[in-house]
Amino acid sequence: MSRTIYLSEEQKTQLPKEIRDTVTELSLQYLVNPNSDKLEMRDYEFSINKPETLSLYNASVKEILNFASKGTEIALELLNDSRTRQQNWRNDKELVSVINQLIHERLTTENERNWGLHFVCNSMCFGTHVEKYLRGILNQSFDGEDYWALGYLCEIEKSGDIREAFKRFLPVTELNKPFFR
Repeated sequence: MSRTIYLSEEQKTQLPKEIRDTVTELSLQYLVNPNSDKLEMRDYEFSINKPETLSLYNASVKEILNFASKGTEIALELLNDSRTRQQNWRNDKELVSVINQLIHERLTTENERNWGLHFVCNSMCFGTHVEKYLRGILNQSFDGEDYWALGYLCEIEKSGDIREAFKRFLPVTELNKPFFR
């Protein structure tokens, strides 16, 4: 069961002006491709309040909302960072270092930090392949001197096409089989 409600255009006009203006501002700021992207508001608390979800995250609803929101906050901060917008990060290791620093500043337990990274990656549209690669840099399995994850991010920002970004990332890693065919 879902409590997500999709509003008609007529219903949207009935929302208070402040809410409409905020949604419009967020859409202009964060939606890359207006033809395929959409701004969605979900009742996330309702959807995670299930025994299997709580067990997966090994956390309470309140804890999950905390690390999910902090991870998303970090992702939005990085997407807004001039190094991202101007595509001038030195390498993937520098990006991971900044992500790790922000996670350690804002989240306290190892479980929160682990899932915080997941939500940073998820909110930056990094697929599981990229998340595994970034975790590999943190674990020093990869040196991170390349520009693979950043290239993936830049392609998403440039074209708004996650499939194209995914294709460009695939040749550099054998972490998993492709999601898209």
